[in-house]
Order: sequence, then structure tokens, then C-alpha cells
Amino acid sequence: MANHKRADIFAAAIVVAAVAVAAGGFLLHQHGAGGWPFSAGQRQLYTCSMHPYYVSDRPGECPICGMTLVPVKEESMTTAHRGHESRVAGMAAIEIDPRQQQLIGVTIVAVERRRVSRTVRAVGAVVPDERRVYSVSTKVEGWIEHLYVNATGQPVTAGQSLLAIYSPEVYAAQEEYRIADENARALASNAADGVAAGAEALRDAAARRLAYWDIAPSDIERVPTESSLRKTLTVRSPVGGYVLEKMANVGTRAEPGMPLFTVADLSRVWVEAEVYENELPYVRVGQPVEITLPYYPAEPLAGKVQFIYPVLDPMTRTAKVRIDVPNADLKLKPEMFADVALEQDLGEQLVVPEGAVLDSGREKIVFVVHGEGHFEPRVITVATKADDYYVVASGLRAGERIAASGNFLIDSESRIKGAVAAMGGAGHQH
Repeated sequence: MANHKRADIFAAAIVVAAVAVAAGGFLLHQHGAGGWPFSAGQRQLYTCSMHPYYVSDRPGECPICGMTLVPVKEESMTTAHRGHESRVAGMAAIEIDPRQQQLIGVTIVAVERRRVSRTVRAVGAVVPDERRVYSVSTKVEGWIEHLYVNATGQPVTAGQSLLAIYSPEVYAAQEEYRIADENARALASNAADGVAAGAEALRDAAARRLAYWDIAPSDIERVPTESSLRKTLTVRSPVGGYVLEKMANVGTRAEPGMPLFTVADLSRVWVEAEVYENELPYVRVGQPVEITLPYYPAEPLAGKVQFIYPVLDPMTRTAKVRIDVPNADLKLKPEMFADVALEQDLGEQLVVPEGAVLDSGREKIVFVVHGEGHFEPRVITVATKADDYYVVASGLRAGERIAASGNFLIDSESRIKGAVAAMGGAGHQH
């Protein structure tokens, strides 16, 4: 791989050299321990602002890019030649005059300290609050005789009748309670020790048995006064909300513990967002969250991080973050997708614009500006990306100037010059 790359660079250098020689110019390489192969005082030399390694002894146009050649001063040549001592392997410092900087769109900014924040963006799914989900079942055996609520999604209120179950066991218990109530009333005036109290205890025990089967107190109170006993048990909703599941059907045999309905209170819901593992350090419990729905983009909702799940999905390398959101108007519906933004204030940090940093895959590079047009490549270390800025961990100081745009052209020229310089070694002029 390295041999092929070296061969490509060598071939490119031959083409550039051929063009230069054909145009009457020459390429500069390092001579001996340093310095140019001749002094600018001996004769006036000209070079290209975009290709400073091309030098000619007469004015004209650059054969590589067509730019007008500019006169070279001795100190400029020495400065440009120091690009061979670049801090980045394979790259060299270059000189670009102000007019050329304007043509290629180079802008220069100062490295500064400013207050920044990091925003983690993720996609979330709306799910019911598990603490507000109820499974409705019965504690007696019987057969479903009637459904008062017969559709999934139907709203219900707390205490609303859901279904009626015929149960011989409940019928017999009602009969026992009515008899116990009649005996207690008849023996209430009995003066014998313990007779009245015993009758009342039996009545209370029969009533508790009905109550333990979740029969409403109002239904129990009517048993002694009704002319005929009810043969069915009414099952009521324990909470107000919506029917998420309906497993009950008329004629179905119901057994104790068998789920018949699932009812959920959706006045508060959860949004479970998938956050990548490298962004988890910027998420904390209690952090405010902005939630945007696809069909309500102009009306963001507010929530808070309630819980960060302790495990990662091995396929997506994400962890779920649970966000608690008020939902009184029911804009959030279970299984709906939402865009989640979690913002964390990072305080005052040393930052550079995102566009100023070139990422080679192994390292991040910026071009530091010295003087009016000397661009030096430098490797920096970044801590994180905060909105449109990179937080600098090392490699730069506040106040230094760097190129914020036009970096790709600068990078290309720097790498070409670095490659030619590396091939030149202790070479000579052509």
C-alpha cells in the first residue's frame, strides 16, 4: 500500500516537474543543510502564490494553475522553505498572498474562549407510563354475560362498569349475606349475652367476602334491600384512561386472574430515546428535554430525563433514556415517534469553528496563520463538538489565528508541497 502511494506521488511530481521545465521554470528542493540554492539578491525570481515550490527567473503565468507569477523576496523564500519543517507529517507550511486568499475564499478567525453547550439529538418512541397501566381481571370464576365497554381505544372513567360476569359462587355469597343481615336485624334487640354481637359479626364477615371479590360497596349495600338477587358480578375500571387492550368477549369463561382489559392513564407518558454510547456522558437525570413531533414541528413539548437504562443494545450500541412528559391534551400517542434534543451547558471553553478543523481520520488538523499569509498545519486534540464549534483540549492557545474556510484548498497545496519536499531530500534545482 505504501509503495503504491509513493509511486503515485512520484508520478505526480514528474508531471509537475515536466510542466515547470517546459515553461522555463524550475522546482525548488532543499540544498544541503538549508537555504535556497541561490540568493534572491543575485537575480529577481518569481513564484506562484498557489504553488510556491514553482520558481521562475522571469515573470509570466504559472504553468500548473495559470495564476500570474509574483516577485519573491529572499525572506519570503526562506519562510516558505520552512514549510519542510511542518509539525504534521506529509504536509508543509505554505505562503498565500492576501489577493489569492480572497479569490479562494479563505477567512481567518481568532481562537477564543466562549460559553458553549452540547446538544444531543436522538429519536424517541412514545410509550405509556408503566406506573399508569392497569390490567383488569376478576377474582371469581364465571362467564362473561355482558360488555359495557366493547372497543379498544374507548375512553373510560374511574369506577365505570366494564363487564358483567355470571358466577354461581357470587350468587351464593349474596344469599349468605342477605340471610346474615336478616338475622342480625332480628337479633339486634336480644338481651342474651353475645347473641346480637355474634349475628353482627356473621353479617360483617359475609359482606367482607363480597368486598374481597372487588364488588363495589354500593352494590353490597343493595343486596339486603333488593327483591331478587343479581346473578352477575359487575367489574369496574380501577382508573380513568383508555382501553389499550380488550381480551373479553361475551360468552367467554372467565377464570380468577385472567386479564380482561388493559386500561392506561395517558395524561403523562414516557418518551424513550435511543442515545449513542459516546453521547451518554452528556445526558443526566433531571436534564430538561425539548421534544418535537413530526406533525407539530412548531410546537415543541418540554420534558425531563427520568431514568437512563443501565444496559446497551448490542446491535445499535445505544442506551434508552426515559423522558417523563405531561400529556394532558393527548398530543403524544403510544408508538408515535418524536425528535428529542437534550442540551447541556459546558461552560466557558477554548473553541474553534467546526469548519476550521480538517479530520484526516487519525488526527484533526488546523492551519495556523503567521503574518499576512503564512499557513502552518498543526495537529490539535478536541474534547467534544459543541453545536458549531469544537472544544480544543490541546494544540492551540487563545488569540492564535487560524483559517476558518478555504481549508481544503490549503490542505491540498500543503500536502503537495510536503510530498515534493519529502521526495527532494538533499536534491538540487532543475
